[in-house]
Amino acid sequence: MTAIWLDFNNNGLFEAQEYKFLTNSMITQNTSSFSVPSSVLSGSIKVRIRSRAYGSSILATDACSTFGSGETRDYVFQITNNSLLTSETQKMKSIKMYPNPAQDEINLESDTKIDYVTISDFSGKKLLKKDIGKVKSTLNISQLPTGNYMVTIYSGGEVKSSKFIKN
Repeated sequence: MTAIWLDFNNNGLFEAQEYKFLTNSMITQNTSSFSVPSSVLSGSIKVRIRSRAYGSSILATDACSTFGSGETRDYVFQITNNSLLTSETQKMKSIKMYPNPAQDEINLESDTKIDYVTISDFSGKKLLKKDIGKVKSTLNISQLPTGNYMVTIYSGGEVKSSKFIKN
């Protein structure tokens, strides 16, 4: 049995409303997922993960309780770019990004002025920031190693992110 508490409100407490049940079996490999609330835009949050022997229970109020079997680990998660809400991406004017996959350059075209763009890897590390100030631009990505990346486009106070593949 495994559970996680994510201190989304950053008050230093692992509260019942921050509890996510992950798995109920320690016999097989498990996959679980959870969503970060849209109110948590970015930054560090404290996380506690607890596991107990199969057949034991972990309740939402057990973040700080003691028990005889199992393990408790605390971590800090870095939340990045959690502002990709559907309503935000629908407000963005038309933006084209091509080619994808790309080798040396990515072209950007918009019907409104693009303020600037960033390129990040999927750990959230920003690798490039370029001021644009016009509706068309070409980004040189030749220095990036082969892999998957996120380009984030900032235009008139709006943000749109798209994945791309570097060959």
